[in-house]
Amino acid sequence: MTRHDTAEKRETTTTTTPLMRGAAAAAFDPSSSGGGEGGKEGRTRRRASAADFGVLTLALLAALAFLVAGVLAAPPEGLKRRKEIREMTCDEWSRFSNAVNAFRLAGRWNEFSELHTDPAVWKVAHSDTSGLQLAFLPWHRAFLHRMEKGLQEVDPEVTIPYWNWALDSENPLASPVFSDLFFGSSGDPGASHCVTSGAFGDDANDTCVKRSLPAAGGGGGFLTLANLKEVLTENPDYARFVNRMENGFGLHGHLHMFLGGDMANLNSPNDPLFYAHHSFVDMLWWRWQQMHHSAGSPDYKGNAEAPLYPFSESASDMFSTEELGYTYSDPLERDPADNASVPCFLERGGQHDIVALGEKVWVNLPDDVAALRSLPREAPLPETRYFTQWMELQETQKGGLTLEQIESQISGVTDIIAQPAVTTKVWSYRGNENFGLGFPISMVLPPGEQIVAESCPYKDECSNCLNSYQEVQESTCIDRYPEDFSKKLEKAVTREFRKQTTPAAAEGDEAAPVELVGEEDAGPTEAQGGEVGGSPPADAP
Repeated sequence: MTRHDTAEKRETTTTTTPLMRGAAAAAFDPSSSGGGEGGKEGRTRRRASAADFGVLTLALLAALAFLVAGVLAAPPEGLKRRKEIREMTCDEWSRFSNAVNAFRLAGRWNEFSELHTDPAVWKVAHSDTSGLQLAFLPWHRAFLHRMEKGLQEVDPEVTIPYWNWALDSENPLASPVFSDLFFGSSGDPGASHCVTSGAFGDDANDTCVKRSLPAAGGGGGFLTLANLKEVLTENPDYARFVNRMENGFGLHGHLHMFLGGDMANLNSPNDPLFYAHHSFVDMLWWRWQQMHHSAGSPDYKGNAEAPLYPFSESASDMFSTEELGYTYSDPLERDPADNASVPCFLERGGQHDIVALGEKVWVNLPDDVAALRSLPREAPLPETRYFTQWMELQETQKGGLTLEQIESQISGVTDIIAQPAVTTKVWSYRGNENFGLGFPISMVLPPGEQIVAESCPYKDECSNCLNSYQEVQESTCIDRYPEDFSKKLEKAVTREFRKQTTPAAAEGDEAAPVELVGEEDAGPTEAQGGEVGGSPPADAP
């Protein structure tokens, strides 16, 4: 199954009645500058008058049934395509941001965020194993689909973009996503952390988006594209995959806590970034379904026909995005010569088509877990405090996590920590050859598709250019733990966790303590010629 087999072959003949736009479309004209850089007209800091509110409410009355009733009909002209934020044209971004602001002014936005605070909803939406099991992915697909259909009542051309945060792995705080053009930055601590920049800026405490990003220089990095492909590749079982995606180190929960404010609380859908983040999670599930040929009927755990409370749809209704009327775009299909499709990010000063580059890197990454783990990291590690904070929030809402749920995440933490890395002293003088993607992309891109020709920023410090697995093996600038360190660390952390959570069981455990490293292996070892970390994976490219 190729990337777009299903999306391109499936056509729909479903017809729908014309959507109500009227005054809402006039009040939030996609051609206005509200979604553009520095534009104010479409933002919610413009206080709505009673007349505005009435007009918008009338225009949106048709959407009121979407929160509980099913809305599975596909659009009449084929599949909608969701794009990465930095892939959208200025017109597409403006339409999306204006529709969101129309929803917010009309009071519809709060209905979605408040729904997410319902404890009964949380137990289904976040894979409560005592009830409807492992519904995190299909529930959020249904939730986003409802929001998207509601926004399309304002503007039928709108789709929810996704934020591929792995493109920002080296320096998350510098992401264009936090710019005034898009979602704005952190909120003002002196004003309840209200976000006043970006397309959704609002300084009113009762209606604003609250966000609390880490201070400059803090927060660590994000997982890389290689890390994400490893997660998809090594978890063919749905139960393992959904648990890892929802709760795993550096994944879904990490982003919630990193963004802070609304996103770190139960009313997280109040921040429009919630939808961009979950759209990316949905896209990764979509990729996983294609990778493991389970788009139609994944190995779902639990009753796939039970309604996804409080919705009428079941998990089985959510297995196919194409049947829901949408798919995800292929950034490599865009013709660079087509001025009408130029991403707004590039039109407003972006230097590189990072979304297309990220896609090119993704499709060339190996499908072998050992090879993926051998790619040296060149980005700060995600900070573990966000993993801890997410697990604490889960425990608070679920009334306690099982030992199995916690232990299933420990290997994900230790695998990332034990990943080989380019020594940090190299980071200080190299250029932007990897475009912030967090690892030497020349290792995976074919020779004819290298982005920076005849560039070798690593030569002086590393003795070679890190263009292949063999060069990584021979390099003098790779920090690497002993080969069995990850497994030893996993055992040690698991043992310590069991002692803290089940002391009675731990007292009867006479197994010898786990020794992490020998005297000669007190920490990560810096590469010394050909002795680095043993041989490369047998089937490494």
